[in-house]
Amino acid sequence: MTAILSQMTDQHYAAFLETFNRNSDLVDFLMESFVLFKELIRKHVYPCDWMAMIMVQNRVFLRAINIYADTMNQKFLSDNNFEVQLWNNYFHLAVAFITQESLQLQHFSPTKRNKILAKYGDMRLLIGFAIRDIWYKLGNHKICFIPDMVGPILEMTLIPEEELRRATIPIFFDMITCEHEYSGNFHKFENEIIQKLDHEVEGGGGDEHYMQLLETILLDCAVEKHTLWPQIQHFVALVKGLLIRLLDYRTVMSDDSRNNRMSCTVNLLVESVKGEYTDVCYYVGGCEGGVCSGWGGGGRGGVRAGRRRGGEGEWEWGGNVGGGGVGRGRVGVGGGGGGGVGGGGGGGGGGGGYLYKLRDLHLEGENYTEAAYTLLLHTRLLKWCDEMCTPQFELHGSQTQRQLKETLYDTIIDYFDKGKMWEEAITLCKELAEQYENELFDYELLSKRLEKQAKFYENIMKILRPKPDYFAVGFYGQGYPPFLRNKVFIHRGKEYERREDFQNHLMSQFPSSVRLNTTTMPGPDVQDSALQYIQCFTVQPVLEIPPRLKNKPVPDQIINFYKSNYVQRFHYSRPVRKGPVDPNNEFVSMWIERTTFTTVYKLPGILRWFEASDIKHTTLSPLENAIETMESTNEKILAMINQYQSDVSLPINPLSMLLNGIVDPAVMGGFAKYEKAFFTDEYIENHQEDHDKLMRLKDLIAWQTPLLGAGISLHGKRVTDDLRPFHERMEECFKQLKKKVEKEYGVRELPDLEERKSTRPRSMLRSYRQSVISNSSLQGTECGTPTRLHVDRDMPPESPVWPCALPHSSGSLSTNTGEDIVTVGDTDVRLRKSKKKKRGSMIFITEERERTATLDTKRLSKKQEFRSDTNLCSPEEGSVRLTNSRSLPAITGLSLSVVGSSEEVDSARARRDSKSVSVCLPSDRTANRRSKGVINLFFKTKSSKPEDAKHSDPAKKNSQHF
Repeated sequence: MTAILSQMTDQHYAAFLETFNRNSDLVDFLMESFVLFKELIRKHVYPCDWMAMIMVQNRVFLRAINIYADTMNQKFLSDNNFEVQLWNNYFHLAVAFITQESLQLQHFSPTKRNKILAKYGDMRLLIGFAIRDIWYKLGNHKICFIPDMVGPILEMTLIPEEELRRATIPIFFDMITCEHEYSGNFHKFENEIIQKLDHEVEGGGGDEHYMQLLETILLDCAVEKHTLWPQIQHFVALVKGLLIRLLDYRTVMSDDSRNNRMSCTVNLLVESVKGEYTDVCYYVGGCEGGVCSGWGGGGRGGVRAGRRRGGEGEWEWGGNVGGGGVGRGRVGVGGGGGGGVGGGGGGGGGGGGYLYKLRDLHLEGENYTEAAYTLLLHTRLLKWCDEMCTPQFELHGSQTQRQLKETLYDTIIDYFDKGKMWEEAITLCKELAEQYENELFDYELLSKRLEKQAKFYENIMKILRPKPDYFAVGFYGQGYPPFLRNKVFIHRGKEYERREDFQNHLMSQFPSSVRLNTTTMPGPDVQDSALQYIQCFTVQPVLEIPPRLKNKPVPDQIINFYKSNYVQRFHYSRPVRKGPVDPNNEFVSMWIERTTFTTVYKLPGILRWFEASDIKHTTLSPLENAIETMESTNEKILAMINQYQSDVSLPINPLSMLLNGIVDPAVMGGFAKYEKAFFTDEYIENHQEDHDKLMRLKDLIAWQTPLLGAGISLHGKRVTDDLRPFHERMEECFKQLKKKVEKEYGVRELPDLEERKSTRPRSMLRSYRQSVISNSSLQGTECGTPTRLHVDRDMPPESPVWPCALPHSSGSLSTNTGEDIVTVGDTDVRLRKSKKKKRGSMIFITEERERTATLDTKRLSKKQEFRSDTNLCSPEEGSVRLTNSRSLPAITGLSLSVVGSSEEVDSARARRDSKSVSVCLPSDRTANRRSKGVINLFFKTKSSKPEDAKHSDPAKKNSQHF
């Protein structure tokens, strides 16, 4: 046939075509010819190395195709005789011809390429120009080929020949304008090209030059289309971003680095659903539906099941490149159908989507938590309904969306269980339990689910979960791929993974990289270098307590989870010296440069790392550094006390080292250097703006004493005979320290440890923070704790006097003397030691009694006035503070008892409602109102008269700042 066609001249072709009397016969002949040519081109009749015969055949076919196209222009282009399917088959044949392997000259050696060009020319350009010319001749019929021809044209434009690309890329803009004129938008074109880009680029098509050329040509064509300009600009940005991710993904798929493959897969997932398709909410943003409706079947953003257009006629072989439809899901969760998640050929389940590829990568690395979050994206697309959906991957037993979602939930719960993320597993268990109880009424499944849920609660309280370390990793230099280049990522380490091990593993993935030993961001010389540089250092996660846990006594096992999970901000602190250095006291010139990294999403997530999208630098003064150090030390003591109270099997050595390092001045110097640095007359006079901070530091020092006392008492019960001399020395040092601190900064008291054991287990550390809330919101400094009376604020009196009455708040307060009974108004309050094994009662004080108490307290002499460093300061000392002080330990059992009170409170309710509050005595009307603001948060005020409520309104108004 090739020989016969090669012998035919133009006259022969014309004479032959005139033999068809009816147009229908001519149409049949042309279609049969196109099918035959396409099959001969795709089937490789000749061996690949028979280049001469292949090129002769191509030259003959090209001439025949062009002659047939001229005939079609004459007979089948008008409105009356337009043949959509004939033209559709022509375009698919032309694209098959131009994309055949034997014409891709870039794959040949220069010698072979030059010989072909010299003898046959570049036939791709000839057929490409012909396709362009015929497209523009279609006129109003162009809409018939949108979006079906988007994929074939895209495949043609991806051929790495610049002249061909420049000639054919404008067809895309013509398609956009055509669809926009027809329907007011170009959604079909937009969906189709994005869907096909995934398939073509993964198959090897496209490069950075194509991406730049596509952007330039489309924007240049849109300059004169003012109405289309914003939409095209957005579309171009979307396509460009997707191309970048696809090219990165294609590059790393052959890479040995699993991390790089994960990063690119996630980038694709995010890029595929961003823009106006959806807001990339997935699990991080909490959007119902995860990645939202853009993943639905045929919606904008289209993860569609592939349009199958076969079966409408024998000749529609070109409907979607091969009859069955490509239909690869852009985000590719797999399956398709009712579940709204496309993927696989023609709506089937082939190929696997990016989501499940990411899941498999996580399972290979035993990242069960991340694998669970990844699968959770799929569940957000499913509803609790009985609509049918196509089977997804290995989940072939699922028939409805409800069944599929339940199956996925079971898998995800198992993953969370393996990753020790029981809090997340409990959330899913509750959702399943809701379905079993209120929708399916399957109480047997409900009971099993609740048993599993109960086990997760037990695991939270009883199983130790090591805190993972977090590492900041910077990739600097032009030698890295774009998705890493000059970016900083926060990595979540594995259990017990040290920085050295993590860094060595990181360097093994980039063997040619140079390790930077600094923690500051490198300059342009490093970032613009052609080499690869890696920077790695440990960062500290910033605790973000969930709202439901704030201001509540939460066990350490619960709160510790949030110290290293659901975190998005991370700190790195670096000490620096400023000003003259005192060799005897380094704290005076010890400043802290703090870098705060904020990641794009919270960790953990669908990756073990996320990019740091925001990096801020702040500086802490030496005094602020001292406050933070004292806060950290106090909380560390409290946390260790809690640990040793709950586990008698713990070795005593860590507690010994911690306590001795603080009480023995020979070891660390204690806080004496803080006193020499900040409590001098010279410093106070030169830094009057630091008054509040100085009071805060004093309060923290005062509170460290009872904490140390509790720790040493616990240490004495656990210490062995061999360490008894060591303990006695530590006790002696503590006695001297306590005497000095109580004289200088006042007395603080914690509840007795035995009393704490008799109550429901709660976190002393959380109570420590909770009781601060009621004080730090008032005026003055942040320390809100009872101290010894002082005639002068800075000079302690010779004989300290304890306050006698506190009408507006109650708390647990133990004194060193036996019992003191004081009368305030009509109420007698007894201060007693907190050694009795019972939870104290709650005091309810009426508004009338409060007013009486206020008047009586005003009659007290100055020697009897009690003044807290935080909440009883003069109005001019500061504005209302909204930050929470961390300096006041909690008192879990109330130790104030009411004598002769007319109000009796049910003891069970008192035990249930017992709260930790600070003790304060208002010395004037302003302080009285402020104190009510605190008390009203913790106590329900009983009022016997309607006018009492009126008097309480100012107090309520003043409590709004909480």
